Amino acid sequence: MEPFIRLKSNTLALQPDTRLLKANDYQAFVATQQMLSEAQQQAQELLGNATQEYERQRQNGYEDGMNEAKMEMAEQMIAMAERTVDYFAQVEDKIAGLVMTALQKLIGEFDDAELTLRAVRHALQIVSNQPQVTIRIHPSQEQILRKRLGELLAGYTSIGAVEINADPRLNLHGCILETEMGVVDASLEVQLQALERALKNRIAVVHRESA
Repeated sequence: MEPFIRLKSNTLALQPDTRLLKANDYQAFVATQQMLSEAQQQAQELLGNATQEYERQRQNGYEDGMNEAKMEMAEQMIAMAERTVDYFAQVEDKIAGLVMTALQKLIGEFDDAELTLRAVRHALQIVSNQPQVTIRIHPSQEQILRKRLGELLAGYTSIGAVEINADPRLNLHGCILETEMGVVDASLEVQLQALERALKNRIAVVHRESA
């Protein structure tokens, strides 16, 4: 696995912009690769078994039962395809789960204020052409947002007025922006759910392309 380098000497130094992969994250990567390999092997075995059965039926070659044999073969191929799809679906869920677990662990290293500011910054990109924006956040995050609002609005000249409302109904990382065009829910939980769906869809596409 070329992207990973194991350092054995205490005298080696890394460039400032080099990112280290933690042991737990590397193990998760290895587990993911192993699951993909096992999934491909399982699919090949299922296809191989179906092909062998077809060849056996073909060699028997009895005329009267040929149509029945073809029907049985078709049913077996359908069953094999269904098992393969189910198996890959399970693997996709496991891979997505590993990635999301690692991501949530990484997010847990940020403080609550930083997560809120990142959510607001992301949402402002979506509504950057709106003249008036109302931001609703958890009450505990109101003070830091008011303090850093000017920094977050830098570059968004189209936004003329911003109102901040503390909403106790939102969770700690909740963030909702309201404009004349509609509502944007940029809460951390919503963003993670969207990311997980996108990740599963992407994994499914990769599987189809590599099949």
